[in-house]
Amino acid sequence: MAPILVVTGWELYCLVSLPRVEHPTLSSLIDLLDATRPGKTVAVVAWLGLGWFLVSR
Repeated sequence: MAPILVVTGWELYCLVSLPRVEHPTLSSLIDLLDATRPGKTVAVVAWLGLGWFLVSR
């Protein structure tokens, strides 16, 4: 529960902090990753891997 609160707090802090370049949110960092074809491939493989991990537990 604590990691979720920490990530949520960080996201809210970054959302209200300006300029955005100095305080990027996780979603803006992920947008940088999946802006390219290899980045999208990595994101899909990670997403599928997380799903497999959650199902196999």
